[in-house]
Amino acid sequence: CAYCGIIGEPLQRDCVLPISRGGRYTLQNVVPACPSCNTSKCNEEVTGWLRRRRMNEGGFLLRYVQIKAELTARFV
Repeated sequence: CAYCGIIGEPLQRDCVLPISRGGRYTLQNVVPACPSCNTSKCNEEVTGWLRRRRMNEGGFLLRYVQIKAELTARFV
């Protein structure tokens, strides 16, 4: 999961910037998320949600950069 870092769970697609807030389905905006994070985040802004949940923002940013690099290398 891009948000919490859990491994071994089934993952879902989540828009970092929700569609309802102007986000789009692009490689830069879609990340893998565990069902718990995806449901909890819903259409919230990601940094506020991470802070409210007391999750590691730095860890998310590192995972986000790694995921984007892997997806870009694979699909672009």
